Amino acid sequence: MHELPPLNALKAFDSVARHESVSHAANELCVTPGAITKQIQHLESFLGAPLFIRRHRQIILNEKGKIFQRAVSKALLEIQTAANSIKGSAQNSTLKIRSYTTFSIRWLIPHAPKFLSANPEISLELTTSLDPVDFARDNIDCAIRLGSGDWPNATSTKLIDNVIVPVCSPEYLKGKKIKQPKDLLTCNLLHIKRRPNDWNLWFSGIGLSVDLIPQGMMCENSEIAYSAAKEGLGIAMAQYFLVRDDIELGKLVRPVMQSHDCGDNTYYLVMPSNSQQNIYSRKFKEWILTEIEGSKDRP
Repeated sequence: MHELPPLNALKAFDSVARHESVSHAANELCVTPGAITKQIQHLESFLGAPLFIRRHRQIILNEKGKIFQRAVSKALLEIQTAANSIKGSAQNSTLKIRSYTTFSIRWLIPHAPKFLSANPEISLELTTSLDPVDFARDNIDCAIRLGSGDWPNATSTKLIDNVIVPVCSPEYLKGKKIKQPKDLLTCNLLHIKRRPNDWNLWFSGIGLSVDLIPQGMMCENSEIAYSAAKEGLGIAMAQYFLVRDDIELGKLVRPVMQSHDCGDNTYYLVMPSNSQQNIYSRKFKEWILTEIEGSKDRP
C-alpha cells in the first residue's frame, strides 16, 4: 500500500478549505494558526503540489485543491459515520442499572463479575439513587428497589426475603449483660435515615413498645450503619442477607436471636413493560434470579 497523507494534515486541510481561513480552522481544531500553516505546508510537500492560492489575508483552493478537497471531505465523512456507528453499538450494549448504595456494595458488585464473564458483550453502568423509578424519564434499563412490588408502568420480580436482625461488634458486647430483647433498650442503637422504621418494626414484632426506643446515632444509609456497628459504636438493625458474610466471619455478632420478616416489603427487580425491555435486561433478570437464589436470606 502506498503511503497515506498524515491524518492531522488532512483535517487541517479540510477545515481551511471549508472556512477559507487559517485562523477559523485553528479555532475549530483548537490549535494555533502556525500549527495549521505547518500542517498545510507538510501536506503540499507530501503531494508535491500547492493546493491553495494565497493572497493578502485570503486563502482559497486552486483546481487541484478543489479536487483533493472533495475526496478528503468524503473520506472524513465516511470515517466519522463508521466511528459513530461503532460508538452507538457500544453504547447500546451497555446495561444501565439503578440500585441502592448498600445493596450495590454488599451484593451486586461482588457478584457482577460472574454476570460479565457469562455475557462479555455487555458492559454495566451502575448508579445509585433513592428517587422513584420512572422509565419514561430515567435513562436506565432496570432497577433494584425496596418496596411492596407495586410500581406503576413497570413489572417487578421479588429477589429475596428481607429479614432484619440486630448486629454489633464482638467488642461492643464485652461487659454488657444482654440476655433478652428488652436489654437492647439500654444500648446505643444506630438508626438509619433511609430506613427509619426498622427498629420500630423489630421491637413491635417482639411485643415491646416503640415509645421506649432510645435515640442514638443517626446514619445516612445502611452501609454507614453497618460500618459503625463493626467499629463498636453501637447496635445496628441490619438486613440479614447483606451482613451474613460479616456474621460468618465474626466481624459482626447478633446480641439477641430475634428477627423480623418484613414480608412483601423487600427487594425487587423492577423493569419497564415487556415491550420496552431489551435483550440485555432480560439476560440480567435470568442471571440475578439464579445467582441470588444461593444467597441465604434468613438466619
